[in-house]
Amino acid sequence: FDENIRNNLGAIRNRKGVYMFFVEPEFPFVPTVNYLLYVGKVVGTNTFFKRFYEYVSAIGDKNKRRNIQLLTNLWEGKTWVYFYELALTDTQIQGIEKNLYDNIIPPLNNQFRAKRALNSRSIYN
Repeated sequence: FDENIRNNLGAIRNRKGVYMFFVEPEFPFVPTVNYLLYVGKVVGTNTFFKRFYEYVSAIGDKNKRRNIQLLTNLWEGKTWVYFYELALTDTQIQGIEKNLYDNIIPPLNNQFRAKRALNSRSIYN
């Protein structure tokens, strides 16, 4: 994830689905560590390109919301975004997003439904 992400969107720029931000540090040992930070969705009239413009425009901007600052500025060169195109309804995509963050509990998501997820979220504040 860097300022060149717009050039790498290609055919997925107008697709619907779920995206995930990961920190992937380059530790000099095995196993490789990939840490899920955030799960989001692209539904409705939103597009993958529009959704990511907010993140791309935040690179280097310390005045953005806390979570956006962390995703775009804290782990420079170590943050990766994965997009999973889903040929489903918006409601189904929203359900998948909610199930992912209720079960995985990414530290930068905050709209959990599951009580255990809400309890776990407090360690990140």
